[in-house]
Amino acid sequence: MCARNELPVVQKTYELLLWMARSHRFVLGERLESSLYRLLEDLVRARFAKPAARAELLADADATLHLLRFQVRLAHDLRLLDTRRYELAARRCAELGAMVGGWRKAGERRRDEAEGRAVPPGL
Repeated sequence: MCARNELPVVQKTYELLLWMARSHRFVLGERLESSLYRLLEDLVRARFAKPAARAELLADADATLHLLRFQVRLAHDLRLLDTRRYELAARRCAELGAMVGGWRKAGERRRDEAEGRAVPPGL
């Protein structure tokens, strides 16, 4: 099921996909794979990008990761992933999310310091 703290429009769209997607298992697998490749591409590009472009690429990577979480959850709800594999994928997504979030915060901190803005302690 979709997370309870999601926007109602996202929840309803997810439920509609869940209802329709049983016959589209192959498509969901392709989408998952495509999202993973897009995430990898965004992260590699961010690695070599200038700071301004890096922030945008990391925001894209974060959005792709959020989409990937939905796709993994949908695959589990459709019983395309067993619970053990779902839990592994969910943990990996959480780990990637923490890493991307940390990278984004570090970039924001450096940008704030370069612009002479005060950086709150602990960030």
